[in-house]
Amino acid sequence: MRSIWQQILDSYEAKVKERRLQNVRMLLQMGDAAQRIMETASKIKCELLILGSRGRGGFKELLLGSVSHKVTNHADCPVLIAK
Repeated sequence: MRSIWQQILDSYEAKVKERRLQNVRMLLQMGDAAQRIMETASKIKCELLILGSRGRGGFKELLLGSVSHKVTNHADCPVLIAK
């Protein structure tokens, strides 16, 4: 699985370079997604987190939780959610 994820990450890094975007960091980590995102953002002193939302919402979010919801409520920096 990790090699597949690394290939995906590599393809996004190529797009970032192609578009000459600056100050973009991409990391591949394992564990609870919300916790890892918040820990990493705090560690690198992130100024803004931009997260996607699958829009599951409602009952499923209540049962499963939502990474974007957890990060929005607990991150040390502003969070922008893109749907």
